[in-house]
Amino acid sequence: MLVADFIKISLETLKVMSKNNIMLSDRDLINAYDDFIELRSSGMKYSVAVTLVAEKYHKSERTISRFLSRVQKELIVE
Repeated sequence: MLVADFIKISLETLKVMSKNNIMLSDRDLINAYDDFIELRSSGMKYSVAVTLVAEKYHKSERTISRFLSRVQKELIVE
């Protein structure tokens, strides 16, 4: 399969990703989101949960915060 063929069959998904500011690199942190949600549901404060997730995934707290901000928004599909 050519890259062009892949883009053609994925075009709608790619449009939705672009419209919603979803970055391809977000796939690397999707497990971090699950860990964050688990920590928050156990009663942990937001900043503490972000710090623990950042340490676990070897990312900065700012990177985790920006990622969480992107993935916690409602998806726009038109």
